[in-house]
Amino acid sequence: MSRRNKGGDEDTGTWLNTYADMVTLLLTFFIVMYSMSSVNQEKFQALVKVMTGNDPNGKQVVIMQNDTSTSGGTSGYVSGATASGSESLPSTMDALYQYLSDYVKNNKKEADIEVTKNGTGVVYIKFSNAMMFKPDDSILTKEAQVTLDFLGKGLKNMESKIQRIQVEGHTADTGDPNYPVNDWKLSGERAASVVTFLDDNKDIKDSLFLSIGYGNSHPTADNSTEAGRIKNRRVEIKIYGTESNLKAADAILAGTYDPSKYPTAEGNLGKTTTSKTTSQPASSKASVSSGAASAQSKVSPYKD
Repeated sequence: MSRRNKGGDEDTGTWLNTYADMVTLLLTFFIVMYSMSSVNQEKFQALVKVMTGNDPNGKQVVIMQNDTSTSGGTSGYVSGATASGSESLPSTMDALYQYLSDYVKNNKKEADIEVTKNGTGVVYIKFSNAMMFKPDDSILTKEAQVTLDFLGKGLKNMESKIQRIQVEGHTADTGDPNYPVNDWKLSGERAASVVTFLDDNKDIKDSLFLSIGYGNSHPTADNSTEAGRIKNRRVEIKIYGTESNLKAADAILAGTYDPSKYPTAEGNLGKTTTSKTTSQPASSKASVSSGAASAQSKVSPYKD
């Protein structure tokens, strides 16, 4: 009796496996093609230019997370200062100024951030309080964290060329003697929050930081109006390069609390200042702390 060939089923199974693999690969291919059909063409073309080196400006593409929980949030893509990599980070004070100025311009944050430099090797940054904190709060907003993350990368890269990073918190005088929030404490905690973020997330040397809370003692506008109080609520960062003379720079910056001499985005810092104050430009009542520690107030937290 002849035996049936039992190998036929095995041959058919091998052919079916190969066919099934091919169908699966084709299905995967068409799914990928379909998903790519919805790509934003503007972003895609910008990415192609950067990846192929055909971008004449040598700029990088940055995809920023959309944040609708804070005012002035930025979404979509923007161009960075230079090509990606270590070359994009600043190595001099002038480069740091340009690095920050480009960030402000590219992200359309002119209403919230002012960047100024002067010939004494100081870069001066002023942040609006609305971007940094919620009212009467010292917790950084998500928008502030994104901005400080960008700033921190630049500061870390040129850490050896900086001798001081001075962070100052300012509040506004509401005219209410029974206002429940203490100005000295709030301004000090806000300055300390900025220092703590930079220290914890960028590991910048503690010895470079100086955290100061000025309360409402240094207004730059009229506190009798809401518009003036909005301007007075701010955070300022003064970055002193190693080439700067701290004593001379402090003397120049001592007049920055006079509204008529206050630095602007045009870079007139210190041009009209005649003050001879040296060393510490702050009020003697200011709350000061070194490093990432929170500024401590010497004033009672309770109103009389």
